[in-house]
Amino acid sequence: MAGASLTPHRTMAAGVTNGAPLCADAALLARDTRGMDSASAAYRTKPTSVTVVADSASPNAARRALHPSVRALMLTSLLLSGCRLAVGSFDECTTNADCAGRGAELECVDKLCVSLPALDERCTRIGDTSANALVLGSVLPLTRTDGTQNLTGVARLQALQLAIEQMNPPQRQGVRGRPIGLLSCDSTSRADVVATLSQHLTRRGVLALFSSTSGETIAASRVTVPANTVLMSVSATAAEITDLADGAPDAGPQEPGLVWRTAAPDSLQARVLSRFLVDAGTPMTAVVHVNDTYGQGLAVAFGREYPPAKQRAFPYTQGGAIDAALDAAAQVSPDALLLVAFPDDAVRLARAAQQRPALMGKRLVFTDAARSPVLLIAETEGAFGTSGAPADASSEALQYFTTQYRQRFGIDPLTVSATTNAFDAMMSLMLALHLSNAEGGLPLARALTKLSSGVKVPLVPTSFTTLVRELDQHGTVDIDGASGPLNFDARTGEAPAPVELWRVQGQQFQRVEVVVP
Repeated sequence: MAGASLTPHRTMAAGVTNGAPLCADAALLARDTRGMDSASAAYRTKPTSVTVVADSASPNAARRALHPSVRALMLTSLLLSGCRLAVGSFDECTTNADCAGRGAELECVDKLCVSLPALDERCTRIGDTSANALVLGSVLPLTRTDGTQNLTGVARLQALQLAIEQMNPPQRQGVRGRPIGLLSCDSTSRADVVATLSQHLTRRGVLALFSSTSGETIAASRVTVPANTVLMSVSATAAEITDLADGAPDAGPQEPGLVWRTAAPDSLQARVLSRFLVDAGTPMTAVVHVNDTYGQGLAVAFGREYPPAKQRAFPYTQGGAIDAALDAAAQVSPDALLLVAFPDDAVRLARAAQQRPALMGKRLVFTDAARSPVLLIAETEGAFGTSGAPADASSEALQYFTTQYRQRFGIDPLTVSATTNAFDAMMSLMLALHLSNAEGGLPLARALTKLSSGVKVPLVPTSFTTLVRELDQHGTVDIDGASGPLNFDARTGEAPAPVELWRVQGQQFQRVEVVVP
C-alpha cells in the first residue's frame, strides 16, 4: 500500500454510505498506527493523513487501548471491506476553518476534517456560525412537557446569549481572536431528551455543555463525562451532584472533574429556611415537594436542619396532580407550607392551598426554583422564599449584567432565579478557554481551577483584557461575578454562594437578608 493514492470516502451522519459503515473507525485506527515500525505491525505502512467525514465522537478509549498489532490487523480488515482513505499528511487541520470548502459542514477533530451530524430540530444556533468559531452547547428546558414556553429556561439562555453577544465581533474579538458560537437545544423539561441531545452535541464536538436543573444536569453528565466534555450547570443545586463520578477518562486521581456549577448546593438554602421557620415560631411545617432529584434533595436537606417532630414531607409529580399531596398536608394542620416547586407548580400549589380550610392563610415559603415573574402575579403577597443571592448591589459585575440584560431583553433578570449564575458560567468558560488555548475536556477543567485566586477582577466583557492579562502573566485570577465571588472548589467544581431570603411585596421580590456561607 506504500505510495498508494486513494480516494477519500465520506460517510453521512449515520456513518453509512456506499456500503462502508466502518470507514470512520478505519481512519481513526490508521491514525493510531502512525509511528509503528515494520517489526511490530501487520500493517507495515505509516499513513500520515486520512480525510474521513463521519458522525464522530472523540476517539474511543477502548480502541486506543488495543495493542498496535491488533489495531493494525483491524485496520487491514476495514480497508479490505471497502474503506477508501486519502493517505498524505496527518496534519489535515488544526481549526475548523481549515476544513472550510471541503464539502458539507465539517469540524476539525484530532487533526481530521470530520462531518457533523445534521443539527437536531430541537436545537438552534446562537452567536457566530463561521467555521472559525469556538462552539459550545446548551441543553436547557426552554419549553415545558406540554409545549408551552418555560420562562425560566428562556431567561437563563438569554443570559448565556448576552455574554456571547458582548464578547463577539463587532463589540469584541471573542477568545484568542476566535468568535463564540452556541448550539442551544430545548430539553422540553425531560431527562431522557437531555441525554439524547447531550449525546448529539458531544458528537458534534462542542467544547463544553451548559445545563440547568439538578435532574437534567445528572442526566447530561452520564453522557458528557464519558465523552470527556466539561459540563457547566447554571442552576443545579442538588447535593448529590457534589459526589458525581466525573473524572475525565484520561485524568489522574488529583485532577479536577468535568462537572461544574455556578449555583451553590442546597445545604445552605436548607439551613436558611430552617432558621427562618424556627425563628418565626412555627410548630409544624408541611414540605410539599416535587418528586425529582431537586425536590427530594432539598426536602432531605431541610429535614436534617429542621426539628423532626415539626415537619412532614409530601411529594407530588411535576406538572401532575397536586390534590393528594395537599390533602395529606392538610391532615397535619401545618402552620407553614414549604413549597419546593418550579414556577407553574408553585402557583398551582399556592392557589389550591387557599381552597382548603386547614391550609388557608398559612405562611407560604418557596425555594429558589419558584422565583419567577409568574409568582409575583399569583396570590402570593406576603410569601417568603430563598434563592441564591446575586452579588452586592455595588458590584460592578452585577450592575453591568442587569443594565445590559434589561436593555437587550426588556425585563429585570433578577426576577428569575440563576440568570446571574448563567451569565457568570458563560464568562467563566470563555476565560478558561483562553487559558486552555481553546481546548476542551481535561485542559478546560484544569483552567477553571485557576479562576479563584490572585488579583480580583470583575467578570464582565469590559474587563476581559485585564482578566486574560492576569492569567497570562500570573497563571491565576480571582473572578468576581454578577452572582458574587466564584471561589470554585477544584475538587467538587462548586462555587459556594450566599443565600437570599426574600418576600413578595407589592408584586416585587423584596430582599429580607443575605446569609453568607
